[in-house]
Amino acid sequence: WPEDRRIQIKTLTDIISRNKLSIEEVETEIYAIPKKEGMTDNEKKLAQRTFFKDTYNLLFGKDQGPRLPTYFWANEGNKQIKNLNKKGEFIYERVDNTRRKSLWGI
Repeated sequence: WPEDRRIQIKTLTDIISRNKLSIEEVETEIYAIPKKEGMTDNEKKLAQRTFFKDTYNLLFGKDQGPRLPTYFWANEGNKQIKNLNKKGEFIYERVDNTRRKSLWGI
């Protein structure tokens, strides 16, 4: 995974680890994660689509899922951090004298 996508998942775990955020605050912060200054609207949409797809795959093994802000807010985000961190670790395996990353390589 590119470094910016790894940082996005780390930022997500930081956001959902903060207790006492309202659903509106969670939503605003999560949707802002993949956005960068100077992006066009289409670039923002593509970045958000990629970010959500990555997150769904880490959590559920699928490209789609529930609305993430609501999901994290309703399901105690701290429990979900463990899932993201566990699935997002670097895992290397030796295969024929080469190293390969896990599916996510985070």
